[in-house]
Amino acid sequence: MYFSDLVPQEQSEWWFYEKNVIDESTICKIENYIEGKELISNQSMLDVYNKDIRSCEIHWMHEEGDEEELMPIYTEVTYKMRQINDCMWKYIINGWEPFQYTQYNESYSGHFNWHIDVHPKFNVDDPDPRKISFSVGLSDINDYDGGDFFVKMDSNDRSFKLGRGDVIAFPSWMLHKVSPVIRGMRRTLVGWGNGPLL
Repeated sequence: MYFSDLVPQEQSEWWFYEKNVIDESTICKIENYIEGKELISNQSMLDVYNKDIRSCEIHWMHEEGDEEELMPIYTEVTYKMRQINDCMWKYIINGWEPFQYTQYNESYSGHFNWHIDVHPKFNVDDPDPRKISFSVGLSDINDYDGGDFFVKMDSNDRSFKLGRGDVIAFPSWMLHKVSPVIRGMRRTLVGWGNGPLL
């Protein structure tokens, strides 16, 4: 998919959604990397979320010694995200936080309630806060029910179901959630682009 092809199916000034943005070879690299890695459940994480707000399993994709395996993944995904940013918001993006592999399983009704990705203790002196958030679908769209991705701007919200290679990207201050998975497993790659406030 070239830059000129990155036109979202649904035009919106706030979010980008498109199918088949990330190619199969990159998804296979992600799956090969994750195979055998330890996943952390949010019940065991020391963070601000409890299981009523978020229930999932994650792996931070930045382990020392894995740079050679991770570099092609980061290169492909951030290239596409920069293209999306260029055609949508034109934010200055200075870098990317470590990617997070996330899975939501039906066995614990995996979900993530309404939240924003800007840190709750946002510091105005932070030179590079989160500007862009994105999720890449890794599961086939028929592999799970529920697990819809919602964005909200006002009293209305909009839902999307991510299939394999699909992308939803949006400004990090936007409210969003993942509804409970009621069948199967929803797997995604999640990331954030950081940049100056202005």
